[in-house]
Amino acid sequence: MIKNLNAKLISQDLFDYLKANQGSIAKVLSVHPSAVNFLADNGALLTLATSQHAIMPMGMVIEYRQDLRAVFNTGDKVSLVQAKLSVINSDVAVDSQGAETWDPNPRMEGILRTPAVFDRLQSDLAEWLAGQPKIGLLHLISKQKAHRLTLDIDETDAITRYIANDLIAFVEELSKPDWQSALEIASGLVGLGIGSTPSCDDFLVAYLVVLAVCRRLNPEKFDWVNDFNAGIVDLAQTGTTLISGHMLEHAAVGKASRSYQELIHACLFEGEIPLEQLVGEVAKTGASSGMDFLVGLSCALDWFGKHVLNNKTKGGVAQVDAEQFQPVTIT
Repeated sequence: MIKNLNAKLISQDLFDYLKANQGSIAKVLSVHPSAVNFLADNGALLTLATSQHAIMPMGMVIEYRQDLRAVFNTGDKVSLVQAKLSVINSDVAVDSQGAETWDPNPRMEGILRTPAVFDRLQSDLAEWLAGQPKIGLLHLISKQKAHRLTLDIDETDAITRYIANDLIAFVEELSKPDWQSALEIASGLVGLGIGSTPSCDDFLVAYLVVLAVCRRLNPEKFDWVNDFNAGIVDLAQTGTTLISGHMLEHAAVGKASRSYQELIHACLFEGEIPLEQLVGEVAKTGASSGMDFLVGLSCALDWFGKHVLNNKTKGGVAQVDAEQFQPVTIT
């Protein structure tokens, strides 16, 4: 009897890909307790995850909570069709008929936050980060101001100490902004760290997505973003893992997992802010991937406040500089 697994959510890009590539073959690249990565013949990377995982670009979430290592094996070949993924020479099939679709592109609806509210949100994130165990890149976060990177040699692990100066230089150059110099520094950062998505790559994802949002807000002012983001993707082609390279490629056009997407939108646009809940969901990603992303996000938000909101106060009231953005509804 065929073991049918039902998909409850599928990303729009994966839906479109399956429709355009019906009958193609993919191979199981890696299997984890709650996620499986498939590599298609044309190089596309597809991810299937259980409901414990946030959906990702080119991803699908299934109604299944048991260990996927009992279902899939590395090297399995899978036939891809729009409504079903079938493991060849096996009794396993994943049915996506009737699954809800999710758009992985950055959410742009709403009104940009005012500088005063944005500052308070940054402070809340700083306080939260300061209270977390020092794993991954959290060693580089100052307890006084979380969106400023500092280095404490006594408390920093060897890997973080090795990359610290370049990471700090990257943040400073992009803040100027000197994106060409930042890109040169990034050539030594892409791929640094351990795991399928190294720490520095997770850090860079936050920057890439925030920059992609800025490009959509003001294509003329941030016309350099496409070149910068594409430069990071080029570095990733040979500088990092296959899975991380695809993650950076998605981020370069503003795509990220649903938990990352929702947190970034909540930070930049007005609305009720369940900050602790959203941050908590992101923090659970991987061994340290979520925390490394949050370090990058804290720095990227500092950049956003400076170059987009341009925080200034006049008469005791925070205002947006006239040469920058006034809060307007994004359509």
